[in-house]
Amino acid sequence: MAKAKLGSGARFKALKTSLAKRGDVRNPGAVAAAIGRKKYGPTKFQKLAVSGKKHLTNDYAHGETVEFTESAKSKAIKHYTLGG
Repeated sequence: MAKAKLGSGARFKALKTSLAKRGDVRNPGAVAAAIGRKKYGPTKFQKLAVSGKKHLTNDYAHGETVEFTESAKSKAIKHYTLGG
């Protein structure tokens, strides 16, 4: 299956959704952002975030205030950056 275009926001949304389904992540958006910053670097990730915000959907427009655990964040970062 082809991945969505980088910067469209679709990859971020998919990652956020998959993290939310895990159940051990309190704030999947924050974890997804941390993964993106680690994978692409802060500068490139910020450019992608700006680009992605142009493609906002209603589910992004309603900010969620959910927290995450540090262990879940580190597990997710290792899984998604190392491909495992």
